[in-house]
Amino acid sequence: MIMINIHARLAIDFISWWHSSMREIGLDELPVGSSSIIRSILGQGRQARELLTLGLVPGVAVQVLRRAFGGDPLEVSAGGHPLCLRREQSRRVRVTTVSAAS
Repeated sequence: MIMINIHARLAIDFISWWHSSMREIGLDELPVGSSSIIRSILGQGRQARELLTLGLVPGVAVQVLRRAFGGDPLEVSAGGHPLCLRREQSRRVRVTTVSAAS
């Protein structure tokens, strides 16, 4: 009985740590060369539909390839396909990061 409680407590501690180390940011905030997973697309209507049509759907891996001077546009690879996004578009794409400090 005690052993089961210890394992359950370890599992709960791990899940708490995992959730506390994850945070959601905009794709425009990722540094060049870093990768993440798309969590959601903000907005409604035509603008959100265009991003979804480009393949920027939740669960897809995305990597920032290059950023123009001033940060606009942003070249990314989503699902292995290169795309260029304006800053306003990339802000709507929410990705999950895991902080290295935790």
